[in-house]
Amino acid sequence: MVTGAGGGVGRATAARLGREGALVALIARGGAEVSTAAVEVGAAGGSGIVYETDVADYEQVSTAAERIETDLGPIDVWINVPDAAAFARFTDAPPQEFRRATAATFLGCAWGTRVALDLMRPRGRGTIVQAGSALAYRGVPGRSAYCAAEHAIRGMTESIRSELREADSPLKITTVRLPAPDAGPFKSRDHGQEAADALVFAACHPEREEYRADTVTALITRRLTGGRGPWSWTDRRRALTAAALGAGTGAAIAALRRRT
Repeated sequence: MVTGAGGGVGRATAARLGREGALVALIARGGAEVSTAAVEVGAAGGSGIVYETDVADYEQVSTAAERIETDLGPIDVWINVPDAAAFARFTDAPPQEFRRATAATFLGCAWGTRVALDLMRPRGRGTIVQAGSALAYRGVPGRSAYCAAEHAIRGMTESIRSELREADSPLKITTVRLPAPDAGPFKSRDHGQEAADALVFAACHPEREEYRADTVTALITRRLTGGRGPWSWTDRRRALTAAALGAGTGAAIAALRRRT
């Protein structure tokens, strides 16, 4: 289950899950892009079904999740990928655009997390992954709406994690801290794939509270269900070393496969 699946990191994450043979529900506001994303999931080896939803509307998110569970079965992994739109200085941003940007980013993540928890709690299993941002830690010019929303997501997720811990819940919630959407190593044309690898890795290894994307970039993880067991730290270190030395993604994957 991937929100924000119509483009960018969300679309790449859906396709990445498709490579693992996953059955993927794609949540987006609709349009040709998300339909194309579903086709890409199928071409990658999985199955993708689109559920047109405004993630800033709780009722729509709840209804979509009910439909997904009816059509596809229980949601095991819910990945929230916020909208990173709205480039304007605070005093230049029209109020309606600022409202939409903060709602799509923060409330989209909040409502997705709430609905996921409500579905997963009775079953006693499930993982939620937040696609976080470096801008949850620092504000930058021209991104006031997005920075505000990302700070809110970070605080909300930390609070939810503490509540789960207090309740001794088996549910997992983790965050992948991605670079700013328009800067850093993910600015290249491959940035969506690199981010997707990190998000899927976190979904398979949700024990840590937060991952930095650059520490898991280019890792191909085990299958979400019915696959081989998780790789050891030694295996991941070998893959990271290969990538760091410039051997590229292929060498990193080969390093992991030699250990499986």
